[in-house]
Amino acid sequence: MCGGSIFDGTLSQIPDEMIALDLDEFVQLLRRLNGRTIVRKEYSKLLSPSLYDPDKAKGGSGRGKANITACAGIWLDNDTGAVTPEQFADLFPELRMVAFNTFSTTVTCRKYRIFIPTDKIMTAEAYGIIAKAVIARVAEAHPDHGFDRTKLNAANLFYLPCQAKEPGASFFRDFDDPCRKPLDVVAWVKDAVIKEPVPLPPAFRPEKVNEQAVDDALRQWMQAPHLDNHDHHGFFVLGCRLGRAGCDEHQIRAHLESASIYARLPSKCRKRIDGVIASMKSYGYQI
Repeated sequence: MCGGSIFDGTLSQIPDEMIALDLDEFVQLLRRLNGRTIVRKEYSKLLSPSLYDPDKAKGGSGRGKANITACAGIWLDNDTGAVTPEQFADLFPELRMVAFNTFSTTVTCRKYRIFIPTDKIMTAEAYGIIAKAVIARVAEAHPDHGFDRTKLNAANLFYLPCQAKEPGASFFRDFDDPCRKPLDVVAWVKDAVIKEPVPLPPAFRPEKVNEQAVDDALRQWMQAPHLDNHDHHGFFVLGCRLGRAGCDEHQIRAHLESASIYARLPSKCRKRIDGVIASMKSYGYQI
């Protein structure tokens, strides 16, 4: 099921209507709405990916996180276009998704919205866990990604699709390759909960490489389950462990190149080596 609640404005507390469609019907609806021309974005209604019960939590707005009874799909806003829709889709080759322009999109600044369908409805808590996990994966490859971290809450509102104000800047991409499927809610939540933390960089880079630590890091990577979600995070963690062991950038690249053969998708991991190095530097690793 795809859909949610439609609100007349940002201050509205009671939805005008609720939508529940199958995936293809919902994508068709988004595509039709994307063809609309409006004068100002405020003239458009807004969608929340959630359903609400105003009586579920007393004393609030009636449209808060505590009032949510169910959510369907993950919605994300990119405000800068620093990561293109195509780059975002490449990071998640297993996920069906739709990307379309926002009202303020321009030819030189492709602001956009992402909709990722899920295989089942979920709680507000699960929505938040998954949305943050998605952005964390993007940040590993593209630290300055442009996604709005304040809009990872299931109670957020998103303006419905429309044509961009600037002529020629509009777009609608349905990434619907046969290999792409709706996001597996249970798998993503489990992965986010058990995911190991990123090792912090040492205060000072070791004068010599700790070969035992390097061997331990490589062994843990080789013995990992190598599910796609685990591999993405685990490959970055491997780089950090090698950095903590005293490896320089050249050594880390060499180890990552050879370790990639153990991944579920070796070529995908190899393509991420530059992103791993860049993210390590943004974390403070002196390599």
